[in-house]
Amino acid sequence: MDMPDDGSTGCWTGRRPEGEPAALHLRELGLFLSVHLGRAPGILWPEYDHPALVEGPGACDPELVNAQLGLLTTQLGCLTGLSARTVAVDTADGGGGATRAVRPAAGSGDHLLVHQIAGAGSWRLSRTRTTAAAEPGPTSFACRLRPGEVLYVPAHWSRRAEFTAGARYAVTRLWAPTG
Repeated sequence: MDMPDDGSTGCWTGRRPEGEPAALHLRELGLFLSVHLGRAPGILWPEYDHPALVEGPGACDPELVNAQLGLLTTQLGCLTGLSARTVAVDTADGGGGATRAVRPAAGSGDHLLVHQIAGAGSWRLSRTRTTAAAEPGPTSFACRLRPGEVLYVPAHWSRRAEFTAGARYAVTRLWAPTG
């Protein structure tokens, strides 16, 4: 993945990089995906929040959220070379303790990025049987996602989440383009 060259030596200078929070968040996601994509689940604790993915101070105008998410999704697709689509910005139904289980379709090559916007979610991931026998590495992963954090779910992993009351999250789907 090509990352913008800021002319630095790669050494920590103690200065924060220049730029808009959305661009800096995208850079962090790109670096995170360069390590995790297609390998294993992971959590990103970004230093920079994307304005469309936060509530309160720093959030973008509610009328611009969809446009900002669309732009972020397009940029993620360009950065990774995958097709990308934000498929849900959701609120956990039923308040605290609401549980959702989502299993990938047979042969699903979709990767997911879950951005926790508000509240929290306890996630349990399991590699599907078809891939567990074929690939080395972990077969399960559990975490608690808090606001601002991002969970990467590799393709062929089932997932279950239990949410606190008022939890909100956005899910971005990444997959190999066809044709």
